[in-house]
Amino acid sequence: MPVRILIAAGGTVGHVAPALAVADELRARGAEVSFAGTPQRIEAERSKGVAGKMFRSPVVTEIVALTKFYPAEDYHQDFFRKNPRQPYCQAVIVPKLLKLKKTGAVGE
Repeated sequence: MPVRILIAAGGTVGHVAPALAVADELRARGAEVSFAGTPQRIEAERSKGVAGKMFRSPVVTEIVALTKFYPAEDYHQDFFRKNPRQPYCQAVIVPKLLKLKKTGAVGE
């Protein structure tokens, strides 16, 4: 059974593009990635198109409807903000964010 991940990023492309980058990495490792709600899906689809223009390789994130939602444990909530020096954050998330900042896709 694949790992299922819910991404609830919304707002501008600057907020969603990092989520798509992380989603692509997770999907490459076999995770099933979902976005919650219709407004989020619309934003995710739009952002995927915009993000696709910023990378040499295509954005391959599959955006699927959420069928069930299970809240993550408390220690997973705001994980990156609370644990910026955690090895996973340093090895995976920080390099992706730096790459996106370099392209101008996200602010400081």
